[in-house]
Amino acid sequence: MLWAAVLLTLTLFAQVGFANNAERSRQQIGEFRSQLEELEASDRKQAATRDIEMIEGWLQESEVLLANGQQETVTMRMRRVEYGLDMVRAMIQAGNIDASAEGQEERYHQARAEIEELQSEIGALEGRKAELEAELARVRQQQ
Repeated sequence: MLWAAVLLTLTLFAQVGFANNAERSRQQIGEFRSQLEELEASDRKQAATRDIEMIEGWLQESEVLLANGQQETVTMRMRRVEYGLDMVRAMIQAGNIDASAEGQEERYHQARAEIEELQSEIGALEGRKAELEAELARVRQQQ
């Protein structure tokens, strides 16, 4: 009788522990999915589109595995998702740095073109100034 009570207690604790693990996994899937959505929105250069789709597939697989009670496989898949999210973050950051560098390079070339245009205008204005000074000198001589 004592053994039956111990066995029943252990079984109940195991079921409660599994339910807690399953609930934790559901929460983690939800958190990872929202992180993935944020990353997808911040991926301006679409540098990680394929990887984002792959991670979304892993999350869907995890939900199916969880529904089938394969908690250990879900745990391993969640680790894969976590590493994938880290990789996507790095790819997006690299893409954003690249986009920023391209923008700076474009602004540099625009500034160079503006400088050349302004120097040309300065040269034309200096020439006009010299003409006006010469005419002023001529007018003064005539007086």
